[in-house]
Amino acid sequence: MITSLEEIRNEIKRAGALNIKVLSTTLDKVEFSVTALRDPAKDRRVEVDRSKNLFSCSCKLFESRGISCSHVFYAMKFENILEFPNSLIYKRWTKNAKNEFISTEMPVNDDVERVLKFRVGALASNCNKLCDIAYKDLVDFDEV
Repeated sequence: MITSLEEIRNEIKRAGALNIKVLSTTLDKVEFSVTALRDPAKDRRVEVDRSKNLFSCSCKLFESRGISCSHVFYAMKFENILEFPNSLIYKRWTKNAKNEFISTEMPVNDDVERVLKFRVGALASNCNKLCDIAYKDLVDFDEV
């Protein structure tokens, strides 16, 4: 079984086999085209917001798995970023993840909007836990 740390290490290694080209740049933002050396047809777009230290990639690995992709790592290298940005670390991977505990006790009042927000938060939290468990095993994945 591959751990998250191993997945990140693999993505960093893959960054060594990429090419990068600046597509557009403004004072705060830059857009890159990142391609694999072996397959230049596989083009990924990486956008960097320098003022907010935000990164996004068209492969959506960060959004789907919670880890940064090789394309973003290469863009970070190209931009000479020496510290890992907080925007690329999900809170669930930090030591303080449990400090953001979501209460499982339903609010007891007539504030409908607050009750609905509670429900969304509780469902999202449980869905994240379920995903963390189910993706590791094919039987669990099929069951979910």
